[in-house]
Amino acid sequence: MKFGRMATATALLISGTATAQAVEWKVSTGGNGHWYAFQPRVSNRNWHQWRALAEAAGAHLATVTSAAENTFITQTVLASAPTVCGFGGAHAYLGGFQDPGSPEPTGGWKWVTGEPFVLQPSAWFSLEDCCGGSYCNGDGEDTIAIVGKNGECTTGLLNVGLWNDVGKCLDWWGAIYEWSADCDQNGLVDYGEIARGEKDDANGNNIPDCCEGGSVCPCAGDADENAIVDAIDLAIVLARWGSAPKDYPRADANGDGVVDAQDLSAVLSAWGPCG
Repeated sequence: MKFGRMATATALLISGTATAQAVEWKVSTGGNGHWYAFQPRVSNRNWHQWRALAEAAGAHLATVTSAAENTFITQTVLASAPTVCGFGGAHAYLGGFQDPGSPEPTGGWKWVTGEPFVLQPSAWFSLEDCCGGSYCNGDGEDTIAIVGKNGECTTGLLNVGLWNDVGKCLDWWGAIYEWSADCDQNGLVDYGEIARGEKDDANGNNIPDCCEGGSVCPCAGDADENAIVDAIDLAIVLARWGSAPKDYPRADANGDGVVDAQDLSAVLSAWGPCG
């Protein structure tokens, strides 16, 4: 049995050191279909290292581009964080950073993905360049950590979900990973398709094998996964109308748990060879 068929929808082994619980911000609840996981603090692991490890896992450090996304991370992802006393505690690095030499404290902020960064002062617990830029060989506090629950054990739940600008060279924080890649552009995040057993991932890097081996991946509407959307796929969808089929999971093209008109539309709009 291939790796993708054995994967669960929530567990992922990261770097051989810790198991993160990944959760999906479902489109059906107003989300973006991306998957997120909290990674607890590890000694001697700074922002640069977290960024590299996230990318090696097929993810990136989370890029929070709306209040709704921040709320989801706060109420769902950070809810799985352990209660850890001590400075930093359950705080976590995000994928925001300042270009070196940017005007402090508000200039030059970017996301690692290149998405637009809109500075919202109300999102921050603290936005300053502490200590005269003495952190991190003069870089100062030029990355973002989201405040986790009970992180300092003296403030309780105060400021949970707000942001703090912190030094990228420090190992005081964990990280939030976000999986958003869609290598075959079928509208479904690769990580989720692998976790649900819809795509194989023999080497466990969270990139579908069909995206790495030069073959054509199944596309939305390709219920029998032969890389062609045709009358057979149409028949499969109609025969499983209103259900959540286990025999042909891709009949539920949008992954919302039921075969309905949206999945029929996916078949008709993708008619012909995938890719």
